[in-house]
Amino acid sequence: SRVKDLQSIIDESISKYNFSRETDYVPHLTIARVKHSTKETIVEIRNAFSKAFNDFPAFEVREVKLMESTLTPIGPIYSTIDSFALGDV
Repeated sequence: SRVKDLQSIIDESISKYNFSRETDYVPHLTIARVKHSTKETIVEIRNAFSKAFNDFPAFEVREVKLMESTLTPIGPIYSTIDSFALGDV
């Protein structure tokens, strides 16, 4: 995919600065990071993104995953809280 190609180019260009290469890169889009949330916060975020992405180009989404990242001294640990398969629209 074009996203993986871009990641590969970035990985190659920063490797000379002692950055570790990504070995299991999965193309994704992080929409928001929230430390603490309430139902009201989630509604506010949803409304803000609804407005922000109004003119965003169309793309296919097959699945949505709600992820949690736990920061550790060796880096973040990502866990899937829930996933939602999307059917044909």
